[in-house]
Amino acid sequence: MRADTEREKAFEEELAGRASKAARKRLREIEAVEDLPEELSEQLLRRAFDIGLRISPQLGDEERREGHDRRVRRLKRVRRIHNEMLSAARHEVLAARSEPGADPEIVDRVLRHLDVRSLR
Repeated sequence: MRADTEREKAFEEELAGRASKAARKRLREIEAVEDLPEELSEQLLRRAFDIGLRISPQLGDEERREGHDRRVRRLKRVRRIHNEMLSAARHEVLAARSEPGADPEIVDRVLRHLDVRSLR
């Protein structure tokens, strides 16, 4: 009798995980064709995780790990893109230094602003 209960519980957890993953997959498909604001996307993603958690609360630990990993990947991506943007901005300001009539003090001031932004 106990083995059946454990098997049923395991199957229920599996289905809860599959349901949650299917909801997240569908959200990604929608995001690919619709421009969703980031806040809305985050809210819907949390709801997709909640689908599985409501069925099987034991999924919480795995779902939290996945959420954390996703946030770390997104943060790394944002940092990489931001650094590339700052690099392009710095390159443009440095190129302006060689233009006729460019004031080197102003160029240096703008470069300092960019350097401060890159440290943040």
